[in-house]
Amino acid sequence: MKTSIFHSIAFLLIVFMYACSTTEIDEPTAVFTPDSLEVKAGSEITFSFSGDCDYVTFWSGEEGAVFENRHRIEIPVDSAYFQFNNFTAYGNVDQPRPVSVYISDTFTGSYTQAGIYDPATKWEEVTPANTPNYTTSISVAYPSGKINLTKYKSNTFFIAFKFRSDSLPGTTRQVRIKDFEVYAYTSIGLLKSTTIANAGFRAVNISGANTWTNTTTQMDIRGTAQRNDEDWFITKELSLNRVQSDRGIAIKTISDNMSNFRYSYTKPGTYKAKLEIRNSRYGEIKTTYQDFTFIVK
Repeated sequence: MKTSIFHSIAFLLIVFMYACSTTEIDEPTAVFTPDSLEVKAGSEITFSFSGDCDYVTFWSGEEGAVFENRHRIEIPVDSAYFQFNNFTAYGNVDQPRPVSVYISDTFTGSYTQAGIYDPATKWEEVTPANTPNYTTSISVAYPSGKINLTKYKSNTFFIAFKFRSDSLPGTTRQVRIKDFEVYAYTSIGLLKSTTIANAGFRAVNISGANTWTNTTTQMDIRGTAQRNDEDWFITKELSLNRVQSDRGIAIKTISDNMSNFRYSYTKPGTYKAKLEIRNSRYGEIKTTYQDFTFIVK
């Protein structure tokens, strides 16, 4: 009798486990209906919601939110450049220009004197002619112009600023770099890929007491009085063809109750939007889509 009861319990457990393992989720039934397909820039589109689903992601079709680009990490580059504004003050008119600029695709990322001067590391000097030697005020900007990066469009590379000040008498040199920006002409237009805020600059002191410092908007260094100074400021490894994958906006999760949602486009144009509608349970996912073309005037 005990054996029979045991077998019955075991059988029921097997049936239950099998049932759990084969549980299927329903197709999402959610339907979104926009109140208009033609709107003015800045005006809200209201999407009415009916049916049921667990998750919804909205892809507006704007730059950075295109569904087809959700897995894209690289794009072709036609040409590229970088630019900055240079400010220099004080020093002595007999001193050499305090800033020079370099690019390398052989630098190993060893931010040390040995790494910078490794014989295997080749630095291409691209110092703009407009870099000042001596001025009396830090407020005067000297634009670099566009420094060509096209030869590096398929390679990773580093950009470096080198500061130099010698021991001649005079007020110590001060240098400021602002508006550092890297641009690439790509298949989707002109993209700004790098600024001071995300360039990952790191300081390397070769000689002298002071080093480069930076905020998200500018880089600064001032030499040591009547001492030789050499200091480098080098970006992280940069790439012109890498892009962040496009992302949609999560507008519903499994715990949310939804009746509608609103969205507005800020710029005129034609946008191909997509709603990604999912049910996701028991390790299974079922997805449906809705597509809309919005004309924004």
